[in-house]
Amino acid sequence: MRDGAEIHQAIHGYAEGHTLLASSIRLDKRDARTMLVLSDLAGSGGIIGEEGYITGYPLPVSGYYVLAKTWLAPEMRRPGCVWTHSLIIKADRLDAIARHAFPDELFARPEAGFYEPYKVPLSRRLHGKAVTPIRPAQEALVRSILSALYAHPTKGVFFTDADQSATAIVTGVWSQQWTALKARFRFCTSVAADRSADGLQFDLQVTRKGLRNPASVLKSSLDVRKLRITQAPWLDPAVDDLIGSSSELSTFFDECGPVLVEGREAFVPLATLFCFLRGAPSVPQDEAMETLEHPAVGSLPDRIRLGVIRRAVLAADDASSRAVAAFLDRLDLFDSAERKEAARRLGHRLVRTERGRLLAMAEGTPGEMDFASQVIDLASTRNLVEAAIDDASFARTLLDRRRDLLADSRFVSNYPDVGALLSLAGQLDDAGKEVVIGALLRSGRSDVDVRRLRRVDGRAFWKVLKDLARGGELPDRLYASNLVRQLCDDIGLITSDLSAGLVTSAPALEAICHATWPDQIFNDYGADPWLAALEGLPKDETFGDKTFVMAFSFCRALGWRTRQPIELAALALPGIYEVAKRGALPPAARSMLDNKLPGSYVHRWDMCKRLRRAVSDLFIDKRGSPSVYLHLLEDDGDFVALVEETADRYGGRTFLKDVRRHLKCVDRPEKLKLKIVELALD
Repeated sequence: MRDGAEIHQAIHGYAEGHTLLASSIRLDKRDARTMLVLSDLAGSGGIIGEEGYITGYPLPVSGYYVLAKTWLAPEMRRPGCVWTHSLIIKADRLDAIARHAFPDELFARPEAGFYEPYKVPLSRRLHGKAVTPIRPAQEALVRSILSALYAHPTKGVFFTDADQSATAIVTGVWSQQWTALKARFRFCTSVAADRSADGLQFDLQVTRKGLRNPASVLKSSLDVRKLRITQAPWLDPAVDDLIGSSSELSTFFDECGPVLVEGREAFVPLATLFCFLRGAPSVPQDEAMETLEHPAVGSLPDRIRLGVIRRAVLAADDASSRAVAAFLDRLDLFDSAERKEAARRLGHRLVRTERGRLLAMAEGTPGEMDFASQVIDLASTRNLVEAAIDDASFARTLLDRRRDLLADSRFVSNYPDVGALLSLAGQLDDAGKEVVIGALLRSGRSDVDVRRLRRVDGRAFWKVLKDLARGGELPDRLYASNLVRQLCDDIGLITSDLSAGLVTSAPALEAICHATWPDQIFNDYGADPWLAALEGLPKDETFGDKTFVMAFSFCRALGWRTRQPIELAALALPGIYEVAKRGALPPAARSMLDNKLPGSYVHRWDMCKRLRRAVSDLFIDKRGSPSVYLHLLEDDGDFVALVEETADRYGGRTFLKDVRRHLKCVDRPEKLKLKIVELALD
């Protein structure tokens, strides 16, 4: 409060009629006339006490506010004469008067003919003293007055002073108000006629005790005792503040600053916001947020406005849509901790219903970007995945913050840009690559380029494919085989992976057999990639059709591509031969062998003979290792047939001599096999 406010004064009284007797200020004629009228007796009739009555009203032209006290002047010869001492205060200096105070001590009843003191401004402080306490017994009347004044802000109201308490109540009401409202508020504590005139309505008037029909005197005003008292939550703190049990509401008005509007229409919105900020459950969030938009509180300071939004969003279990919108509109005005808490509380909801807003914020101000990131960071994977499925644009934004979403098949299967997923996967560590590859494989997406997926990381691709196939996590039983067949379009890539030992799945090798032909897999140098893959299979790996795989391998051994034909034939022959002996070769394996094995038309039906002939020719032509030859067929009868077939082939006897020589040189010669070879050579 500013104590240095200049206080002008004026005295009105009788001198050949009611007139201005002295003043410390010269006013505009219109304001001077207003003072002349309102300083006169407020109607005849009723009882006026010795202490007089008080009138308050603005002088709109000059920008002053008048607080006047009127006394009866019985010493004058003419009945109805009064003295009125007016304090004339600049309207914007009313804040010099303390809250819940009134400058009653500054009023001085004049003595007839002695007016000099009123010709100069008062030199005393405009602080005021505490208003006369309102008795608890008057609470019901106070409640009625406040309800009438502020629930009907465009109407004048009145009540009758039945127990001489009007001055305390009315000055209390005025002192409770903020400066702008005080400066506009018109009141009179004792009237026998309506003081409203020239379109200027009095807000609060008190009819004198003893008037027969007060309502007929103030026809345009509302009788507070006949109005229904509002049950709105704002009334309780207003009453408590006025009767002295709490001053929180007045303090709140002070916090709202000097920018509050002048009219009574702002009281209810402000008091409602006060209740909401104090946690009153009777003020719903939507009502508080709607109140913030009320024209009467449009100039509220940001700290108050933000306080309301803060409470709605951060202190409530479920923020209303209006509260959320208001928070997002002023996001940069909240600190980082508040934004984080809001992200925690609102994240699920925003992801579900405000994705467009989040996308905009992700490219907005620093505060908006921070908030959008926090929402995405704190949201559950399930929530984000569901949002991504609905909104492709949002899905792209999510990946910038939540790489863990790549582990979710639903997210991956619905992400609009597979290429972006694969590019991102290539930047991850080994575990991350496995996660992305696994999610894409589980998704079963038709637009996945399996070769590009494989190039993310070969080791991870084959490992994940094997694990998912074994666990039954792929879209269907043939999915893995189909992927491998697609990869076989790039035979160089397949060859590289076989050479590196990356393909450790029997079903995958079997799929390669079905997708290629035996001589297609490269072996320009070093070990045969196909042989390396077969020999590197874990013991627990089993083929669905091992005979077909061995047939493929044997045909490769007979072809021109492999650099390890002997080893490959030795690996493949035993399994095929046993099945052929039983006449149980599957059609696919038989067809492949039929096109590769030698044999005349006469012996075409004898697959075992053709196998013996093919392997004999191979060992003779490639000068195969005798030690390997000796163990091609472990059954003695089969070995006899093999040796006889070899002996009948061109160059076969020369090769068998090498075999005999080998048998004689070993530490523990196999006597039976030596005898079989010698018999073939005799």
